[in-house]
Amino acid sequence: MSTGLPIVYEDPWLALVEKPAGLASEAGAAEESVLKWFGEYLAKKYPGQKQLSAGLPHRLDKPVSGLLLLTKRRQPLKILGDHSREHWKKYYLAVLAGDYTGPGQLVHYIEKQAGSLKALAHTRPVPGAKKAELRCHVLARSDDTTTVFIELLTGRYHQIRVQFAAAGFPILGDTLYNGGPAVPPAAIALHACKLVFTHPVEQKQMTFHSDYVAVTGFPEHPALSEAMQILSKSVYF
Repeated sequence: MSTGLPIVYEDPWLALVEKPAGLASEAGAAEESVLKWFGEYLAKKYPGQKQLSAGLPHRLDKPVSGLLLLTKRRQPLKILGDHSREHWKKYYLAVLAGDYTGPGQLVHYIEKQAGSLKALAHTRPVPGAKKAELRCHVLARSDDTTTVFIELLTGRYHQIRVQFAAAGFPILGDTLYNGGPAVPPAAIALHACKLVFTHPVEQKQMTFHSDYVAVTGFPEHPALSEAMQILSKSVYF
């Protein structure tokens, strides 16, 4: 990468960065990714320290921006991977197409389509599908969009994107789920705005909020700028 990523927090075990839209969390050797950048960052900052290893305990979809946690050693990566959802709380900000009036909790059964990048959301259990749950709160409405704050209760493939699309209110810019054209390319109006987790080594609760200003200059969806201002004045942030 020609430039580094904004680092929100760093200690001997972890680092938290602001991921821009359009950059994969993890990818093959030929493609740029956050994990590849972080491995290069560790090698440059701590030359010769072979005990360091870049790890990714969770992921954000490529067109999604926001807070992404990384590990520097294998021990915290394993601990975070074993943590149940009580140790992780992930919150997102989204701008939906249409006037969303509820419900405040969505429950679907998500099935990844074979041979496709898309997933399907079913309202009832089906073989091969996994239960997906989220809570959401409406922050603001305009003539044709709705800004929502989301608490992710499970972590399924494309979960937020496919659940709102199934409800008839796709995320702006999400071409994969009929949310209209991406503006700019590869960016949708979905931002990981808040992350709460138990530190894998120090065993204390950590809470972080995204500073959207830190990622300006990267290709974010323009609808997120106003949405972040709305969120910053709400009781949810």
